Amino acid sequence: MEKENLMKNKMLLAKALTISGVMLFGSQAYAENSLLFSGDPNVNTKVEPGNVSTTDHDDFYIKPQPIKTAKSDPKGFAQGVAKSIIKETPHPDYLALLDNEMMRLQSLPDDPNYAKTKLPVLKAGMSGDDVQSLVNALSYNGFIVDNTIKANYDEEVVSAVKDAQKSFGITVDGVAGPQLYRQLFVDKNTKISEIKSWGDQVESAISTAQSENKPYVVIVNIPSFTLHVLDTNTKEELLESRVVVGRKTSQTPLGRANIISLKYNPDWTPPISFIRKKVLPSMTIPKGLILVDSHGNQITDMSGITKEDLLSGRYTLKQPAGEYNSLGILKFDTDSPVSIYLHDTDDRYLFARSYRAYSMGCVRVQQWPALAALLNHSDKNLIYSNINKGKTYIQRIQSIPVFYDYSLVDNVNGKVGYYADVYKKIK
Repeated sequence: MEKENLMKNKMLLAKALTISGVMLFGSQAYAENSLLFSGDPNVNTKVEPGNVSTTDHDDFYIKPQPIKTAKSDPKGFAQGVAKSIIKETPHPDYLALLDNEMMRLQSLPDDPNYAKTKLPVLKAGMSGDDVQSLVNALSYNGFIVDNTIKANYDEEVVSAVKDAQKSFGITVDGVAGPQLYRQLFVDKNTKISEIKSWGDQVESAISTAQSENKPYVVIVNIPSFTLHVLDTNTKEELLESRVVVGRKTSQTPLGRANIISLKYNPDWTPPISFIRKKVLPSMTIPKGLILVDSHGNQITDMSGITKEDLLSGRYTLKQPAGEYNSLGILKFDTDSPVSIYLHDTDDRYLFARSYRAYSMGCVRVQQWPALAALLNHSDKNLIYSNINKGKTYIQRIQSIPVFYDYSLVDNVNGKVGYYADVYKKIK
């Protein structure tokens, strides 16, 4: 039965069906007519050349440092990699908090004066009517809890502005400007509608997983750059994690897939677009990669190897497993027909940023140890132990549905926040 369900899901994804009722601010939903991703770093799928960034915010960037592996530190390798993880606390009452925010908004006046105000850039030390309008807006949106109205841009206002900026996914500097105002000045009825829509969508995802006898459902919300794992029986949030999603030019496609296995110490096979851009011009092997033949034997001498050999796949480039592998040290395989999956990353510093749309389409998960342990019905120590064996291998797990969704409202760290339209989906 599970095999039949997997095949059914593949067929649905192949037809590019997306989650129904995608919600956007402004109450304007859009129809996602196709899965946009055309290529992935782990699959030799042809993609158009010229789409490869040269920045280190790119899955195609290869770090030249020596590769640290589990073999060099068999007792503490995985634990050392996981040290940088920023801990997030899941909130059991995920759906209840959405309801509470909706009730708070319903208790507010319908037409606040601040909604008609065009404000200049404001910062610490300023005072006057414009600052008071800003404070009104912050209070209305729940960023100043005590509703104290003051006309001075003091430390409390700076802190509230930073909280709002973090919530909306914009630069956190404590200075109020146009980007912040575009998020704050949305009427309450629009917000109520969007909260209800998102709550219904989460409930639908839970019900779908429950009908398939799945213990969990994974939801990745693109605008909030957050992954949620919910228990399908209690509806409680079990795990929350920061994620890095596809950038604007290689968006993470919306829809549903299933996580089907864990790959420990993954290697990485660059796509044809990487070979065209980085290898063919000089016919040299980039640092950090190795060349192997069809039998997996490493080739150190490029003489006699032609461009056609590389393009046809007779010889393949590989990035060996290790701390600096583009996929990190653990990958969550899915049944996605367009090779969208979840994984650790070598660019772990990006998780500390508010804006986190930097990948080529796949989803980088900061809390990968906790997610792997949950899906494997084990604990993080066992996951670390499996990685520390130093072998690249795949462990099958019970398939778990993962929904890639798009909501400008979300409950993150126990607080309902409103987020920027990162992919500019509003029509």
